[in-house]
Amino acid sequence: MSRKQDRKKRASKKIANNTGTVYDASRRSASQHRFLTAHQLGAPTTQAAQIAGVSRATLYRWRDEDPEFAQAWLESRDKSMEDLEVAAYRRAIQGNDRLLMFLLKSHMPLTYNKRQQPITPDKSKSFNFSDIAERFRQCQ
Repeated sequence: MSRKQDRKKRASKKIANNTGTVYDASRRSASQHRFLTAHQLGAPTTQAAQIAGVSRATLYRWRDEDPEFAQAWLESRDKSMEDLEVAAYRRAIQGNDRLLMFLLKSHMPLTYNKRQQPITPDKSKSFNFSDIAERFRQCQ
């Protein structure tokens, strides 16, 4: 049995935390759940770890030892980023032209990236970003 498999087997029964005290897997699961919930709601990793009552080192050890937890962590981060993106779109549509430009550059880099010429059907036509923002507002 490999060292990693041995660790996983012991982790399913009992595991020692950084202070050397032993607690059962159900407590670990509850801590993981608290971390994932806080992280999904937008708390950075350090703050979510504090809410869960564990250290960052413990979280990263769990991530390395438990593929299911690692996947759940990625999914919580993705959900948090989706919520952030929705909020950014809402603010851009409500009139934040700078944020709108940032979103256009990130989603359509070939068209709106400063380093490249904008690709337009008609080279003589230039884009007015206020007009684009107004079009987005009308779509809502």
